Amino acid sequence: MDRKDNYSISKLGIQLQESARGNFFPVVIYTLLGLSILLSVVILGTAICLSSGNSAEISTSLTQLQANVKQLAHNLSHGRPFNQWRSFNHKLYYFSTIKNYWNESLNFCASMNSHLVVINSAAEEEFIKQNIKCAHWIGLHDTVEEGKWLWVDGTDYASNVKFWANGQPLTITFLGQDCVLVDESGLWYDWYCRYPYYAICEKPAV
Repeated sequence: MDRKDNYSISKLGIQLQESARGNFFPVVIYTLLGLSILLSVVILGTAICLSSGNSAEISTSLTQLQANVKQLAHNLSHGRPFNQWRSFNHKLYYFSTIKNYWNESLNFCASMNSHLVVINSAAEEEFIKQNIKCAHWIGLHDTVEEGKWLWVDGTDYASNVKFWANGQPLTITFLGQDCVLVDESGLWYDWYCRYPYYAICEKPAV
C-alpha cells in the first residue's frame, strides 16, 4: 500500500468521525422526543384507568395527544423541530405542518398553551400572509349562532379588523360553514369546520 492510499484511508476515517459526531445530536434529540411521547401515552392511560366515566374529557385528551403525536412524527420525518415558533410584535406563532379539523386544531393549539390565531391588525395579517402558501384555520367562528362571529380569545368581532374575501361570510344557514380560513392572499373564508386544513397557533411572547 503506497503513501497515497494511506492518505486516502486516513482522510476517509476523519470524514466518518466528523459525520458520526454531526449525527449524534439529532439522534439524541429524537430519542428524547420519542420517550416523551411514550411517557405521555402512559400518563394518559393511567388517567383513563382512574377516570370514572368522564368520556368527554377522555375524548378531548385523546384528540390532543393524537394531534401532538401526528405533528411530532411529521416534523421529525421532515427534519423540523417540534417547537418552532415565529416571533412578531410581542407574540409567537406556530404554523402547523399537518391538517386537522377546526376543533382538532383548537385543541392542538391549547395543548401548547396557545390558541388559534386572533388577527388584530393589518400588520399581523400581512405577517401571516408572508408565512403561508395555502389556507390555514384561524380562531374565528360562528358555531354558537349563525352569523354571530366570535374570536376564541373573546376579542370583540364588531370593532376588530376584518379581511373577508368578496361574497364572504356566507349567510346561508343550512350549509354549516361555521369556521374561518385565511388563504395565502390574506383573505378570510367562511368554511366547513370538519374539513382538514393547516392551522396557526398564537401566544404571547415571554
